[in-house]
Amino acid sequence: MVLERSAVTGLPGLGVGKHRGPEQGACLMEYVSVLAGQRFTDRPACTPGAVAVVARRVNDAVSDRARPRLALWAPELIGAGRRDSGLDDVVVSCCTATGLAVTPHERHLSALQRRARRRLRHPWSRWLRVPAHAAVHEAFIATMAALGPLPADERDERLIALLAEVVRATRDATTGHGNDVRTDGPPRATSAAAPGAVEDARGTER
Repeated sequence: MVLERSAVTGLPGLGVGKHRGPEQGACLMEYVSVLAGQRFTDRPACTPGAVAVVARRVNDAVSDRARPRLALWAPELIGAGRRDSGLDDVVVSCCTATGLAVTPHERHLSALQRRARRRLRHPWSRWLRVPAHAAVHEAFIATMAALGPLPADERDERLIALLAEVVRATRDATTGHGNDVRTDGPPRATSAAAPGAVEDARGTER
């Protein structure tokens, strides 16, 4: 169960994709930029990049009916984690846990999770840099492949729960609580992922 927050009024409505200005609406991260008093952008400085990747992708992936609920999490995204260094692996662990809760034997998700866990245990292994949060994009796309066959309402719940877990885990990782990332994900479902390769991570992010 995802704990809901109180809504903030007088802000733009949430929609898919980027917007020119708040009068046309906003994605979740653009909404956060307005709430934080920063310039209108889907990449505000107040949110670590790895967290913002998930917020943008969840915004675009949930149904129109569920999207307004994301605004309740906007205050939590201001300063979530407070830094970028090392958070990619925390976020990847959250994403893969969500996907593996549905498809527990999916090889690609399992490999991504093992790599993230290894890098969290051995920070020195992070010397190999990957561009622009590519591992987070890849993990989210693989997770969406697992969630895709689910009914829309269940998929929405799991995506919102993923956003909540990313916020919690990244805050814990930067406030002295360690890398306490949940590995079981939301309650398991029986649907299997659709077959086929996962699309390239860098080619789908707006």
